[in-house]
Amino acid sequence: PLAQRLRDTLEAVYWPVSPFARPARIPDAVVLAAENDRVTGVAQAVRLADHFGVHAEIGPGSHLFHRRIAWSRLDQLVESHS
Repeated sequence: PLAQRLRDTLEAVYWPVSPFARPARIPDAVVLAAENDRVTGVAQAVRLADHFGVHAEIGPGSHLFHRRIAWSRLDQLVESHS
C-alpha cells in the first residue's frame, strides 16, 4: 500500500541520521514516552528503547511532557538505578 511505501521511503531518506543505523553506544539510556504522543508515538519510543537495550518508561501526557512530571519521573528512574 501507499502508506507503507511512504514509510519505507522516509526511513531510507532519514537512515543516515537514524539512531538505528548504528549500534547503540549510550550506556544506561533512558527513553521516556507519553501515552498520548501523536508526533512520535509510544511504538517509536519502544523501538528506540529496544535498540538501546532498555525499557521504555511510558507516562501520562503528550509529545511535550509537563516539565514537573518528566523530571520527577526521571529523578525516580535515576534513583532506582543507583
